[in-house]
Amino acid sequence: AGLGWDWDRALYRQLLEVTGGKERMAHYAEAYRPQDVAHVLPLIAELHRDKTARYAAMVAAGGVALRPGVRRLLEGARAAGGKVAIATT
Repeated sequence: AGLGWDWDRALYRQLLEVTGGKERMAHYAEAYRPQDVAHVLPLIAELHRDKTARYAAMVAAGGVALRPGVRRLLEGARAAGGKVAIATT
């Protein structure tokens, strides 16, 4: 989006105290990039959709490693006919 935002691990760890991706983006703009607020807040939903689509593509391409045991758990649930969902934060 050309915003020049960069969240290193330490900052992202702090930002995780804000629940919800869209809310986290808004908080970051307000707290760390006040000069971006007027431009960014109307775009938050679109930016979040784009981020989610990119992350899903990375997962599908094998670019994100699952934590140990997660694949076995998901495969077992599917094999048993269970419904599978993932929730974050």
